[in-house]
Amino acid sequence: MKQGVGNTRLKLNTRIGADFLVAVAILVAALAVSWFGVESAVREAKEARERLGTVVKVSSQLLLSLEQMENAEFLYLEGDPRTWAKHFDANAAEFGEALSDVRVLVHSAAGEARLTEINTRYRDFLVIDGRLRELVRVGRKGEAARVNIRESLRAAEGLRNEIRALRSQSFDRIQQAQARVEETMRTAEVLMLGAALIGILLGFLFWWRSSRIIVSPLAALGRATRAVAEGRFERLDHPAAPLTHEINELQADFNAMSARLEAMTADQARAKESLEAEVARRTAELEQARARLEAMVAELESVDKLKSDLMSVMSHELLTPVNFVTAYATTLEDGILGPLTDQQRRALRSINEGADRLARMVRNVLDYTRLEGGHGAILPELVQYSGLLRDALDSVAERAGDREIALALDMPEDLPGVWADPARSFKVLEELLDNAIKFCSERGTVTVRAWREGDAVMTEISDTGRGVPATQASSVFRPFYQGDSTSTREHGGMGLGLAIARRLVVAMGGSLMVARSRDGGAAFRFTLPVGEIQGFEHGVIGDRSRS
Repeated sequence: MKQGVGNTRLKLNTRIGADFLVAVAILVAALAVSWFGVESAVREAKEARERLGTVVKVSSQLLLSLEQMENAEFLYLEGDPRTWAKHFDANAAEFGEALSDVRVLVHSAAGEARLTEINTRYRDFLVIDGRLRELVRVGRKGEAARVNIRESLRAAEGLRNEIRALRSQSFDRIQQAQARVEETMRTAEVLMLGAALIGILLGFLFWWRSSRIIVSPLAALGRATRAVAEGRFERLDHPAAPLTHEINELQADFNAMSARLEAMTADQARAKESLEAEVARRTAELEQARARLEAMVAELESVDKLKSDLMSVMSHELLTPVNFVTAYATTLEDGILGPLTDQQRRALRSINEGADRLARMVRNVLDYTRLEGGHGAILPELVQYSGLLRDALDSVAERAGDREIALALDMPEDLPGVWADPARSFKVLEELLDNAIKFCSERGTVTVRAWREGDAVMTEISDTGRGVPATQASSVFRPFYQGDSTSTREHGGMGLGLAIARRLVVAMGGSLMVARSRDGGAAFRFTLPVGEIQGFEHGVIGDRSRS
């Protein structure tokens, strides 16, 4: 009996082993063929991607060097031409090296043609730069600026487009390599599908030959496994089959596993209850903390509103006595209440100037309080900007005359209008002009320049004063900021004018920045969106009342 069982087991194992070896051999052969095809295509795609990565890296270096050269040309007009010429030459050398690297990587006729075009445009760009340097050297900066805008920038843009086109060609090559990889993958899929079908057939034969011995106990094991998955920890008690000692061992292992899982589930249930209690406790603590935080936020908001209300009320209340002082001082100065001596007139004039300065500071506090509180809506419309600039200069002419400061306006005749709030735009100009007059040197010049720059109108207000130190450039727009905060500082004011100007410019869709002027003083530049105005006579909008 034992000898018959042993022979049967040997035959069963032999048949199963032979079926398994045949199936494995076929699958390995199909997978090997597929693998070699896929490996070759992937290697080709990898090489193409590496070439593409190098081309992209080098083309990016070309674009970066070109941008640096453009910046250096622009700064010929602003800084030391020799310094920026060296900066240009250094980037030109990097551009030439990168161009040599690209030439080694390009192998197609289209790529060679594109490289020839890039070389031609680059030589043209260098020729224009030489002209630009010569114009700067002989002091013809105005003509140099026109050459930079009309010729150099255009040549650089054409060169940039050719470099991008070269990079685009490289992308096309990697796409072609990717297409070949996909074709190879499809072939591999066909082979693997065939191997899978053969495996299915052999598997069916294997099942048919061994189902009587293996399927029944495995089905019982499957039912017991589903029961465990549902939380019912059953035990297997299937009769031992004579030729399936491995399955018998599996059954014993399953019973041991089911017992361990049952014990672990009980432990997890106890741990879950403990965790839920801890989570509930922590949630209650977080809820209390959130309530305290909300109360603190509400208190801070109340304090902030109280501060804004206090500033608004104080400003309104300060304006009333200031207006009384201005009114009576003007009445006295006009001689309505009797004749005055020259000394009395000078004293009244000083009183009026101080009252006007105090009134402006109080109004600035009111304006800043409204802006900080989100009040004071911007009402944009089409504004004839040239008239607005002239009106702003007229409004500060008297203050500039008192200090013997000259006012200059530089703008083209075809300066376009802007899309902005006229009253707010006038306020920005007035604050910047007042700041320039305040810090301009005695008998100096305050210059207003305006020109179109893309879709915006750029305005620059510069003076011949000391300028803004680099360490303070990022701080001058902070409210209540004073460059000199000592009690003996030379210039008065509360430090709100520039903060109000920047808030208004940003609210109208522009930007405001500070730099050093050509004369060494401060230069404040801001932009406003272009608005096309047709049918408006000169000064119609610029002369509107402003409150």
